[in-house]
Amino acid sequence: PCGPGTAGPSSELGVTPDAISVGVVADVTGARAGFRSNWEAMQAFAAYCNAQGGIAGRRLDVRLFDTNVFRHRQAITDACTSVFAIVGSAAAFDGDGASVETDCGIPDVPALVAEPAHDRVPTVVAPLPNPQQLYLVGPLRYFARIAPAAVKRGAMAYLDVGVTAIRAARQMEAGRA
Repeated sequence: PCGPGTAGPSSELGVTPDAISVGVVADVTGARAGFRSNWEAMQAFAAYCNAQGGIAGRRLDVRLFDTNVFRHRQAITDACTSVFAIVGSAAAFDGDGASVETDCGIPDVPALVAEPAHDRVPTVVAPLPNPQQLYLVGPLRYFARIAPAAVKRGAMAYLDVGVTAIRAARQMEAGRA
């Protein structure tokens, strides 16, 4: 999609005669910061795309919306009022902004979906799907094969918040199967 062209008129939010603004919503600072690379990857893609002539003659601008881990709803609110789309995002508590995102209707192509509520947003198109009804049982089957007595006394320690609690519950359910 990158290359020279002639930009036509647009009244879309985040689109000007010479630029298209997209946002990256990510945990970049805070207690569990770890997705700065998502923002950097989108900046690198924008630089590449812009060197090819942009998108239909419009420069691609990337804005970071840092969730600071626990402010996902605010980051989504800010994105909904200022950019055309959200692309390449990753946040541990991404379900927190799901209702805001659903209400504003912003297109969202995340790098990953962590929580079920984010997965259910109608405008989310997840290139790396994370089906909430499926379980990762391969490692559990391996442990059951190599140490059948040990798996009957297994335990799991986890932080009882957001996606961590969801993943732990899924893993424990898979272990009982």
